[in-house]
Amino acid sequence: MPKNQTIKANQYYAKTANWYDEAQLHENDEHYNALMFLRGVIAEKNYQSILDIGCGTGHALIYLKEAFPSLQTVGLEPVKELGEIAISKDLNPEQIIIGSGQFLPFEENSFDCVTAFGVLHHIEQPKKVISEMFRVAKRGVFISDHNIYGMGSKLTKSTKIIIRKIFGFEVLKYIMTQGLGYHDTDYDGIFYPFSIFEYLSIFNQKSHKKFLFSTKGNPDYLYSEASHIAVLSDLD
Repeated sequence: MPKNQTIKANQYYAKTANWYDEAQLHENDEHYNALMFLRGVIAEKNYQSILDIGCGTGHALIYLKEAFPSLQTVGLEPVKELGEIAISKDLNPEQIIIGSGQFLPFEENSFDCVTAFGVLHHIEQPKKVISEMFRVAKRGVFISDHNIYGMGSKLTKSTKIIIRKIFGFEVLKYIMTQGLGYHDTDYDGIFYPFSIFEYLSIFNQKSHKKFLFSTKGNPDYLYSEASHIAVLSDLD
């Protein structure tokens, strides 16, 4: 994200930190569904450590720690005010690191699984973050986020897919954002058109197996109908 947009995005979340949970977290939403899936994976594969990128106020860390008390959980969050709220929820201060997902301060294979819930659509170049997630992950990478190709009316979805196919993703982003390249909103700050399908080649290269599923509704076709997608890369 360019410097000015990064500053503006961080300022938005710093300003709204005190009511972030009320505005952004909803039980049984798409990220909650993704967490339930991940809970089963952790139990089955016996992960011992998790790094959550863009951990916000610690929702995912708290959920997983309650389910697995012995699990080592660490969160990385760029906005200090959100990290402070996470710590106020009795998370150990050493569990919350203020920093950028584009430059993770960890060695290769540092965590069994690295996760990101609703974070990558806030980053202009998420490929760098995804690559960093794979670098520090030993056994799995798990992402839950938007799929722009499954959002909107049938006509809107079809139009986006056609534009993407003919002109490419960057042109589609330009059209969707009226030339800005990003959206600037009162309800979610700055965010970018995003679909995990644009980055599946990384998962295909890195994964022993991958699992892709809808976290909202039960669509017949993930690419063109699922508005929210989660993907697990199995590195074992």
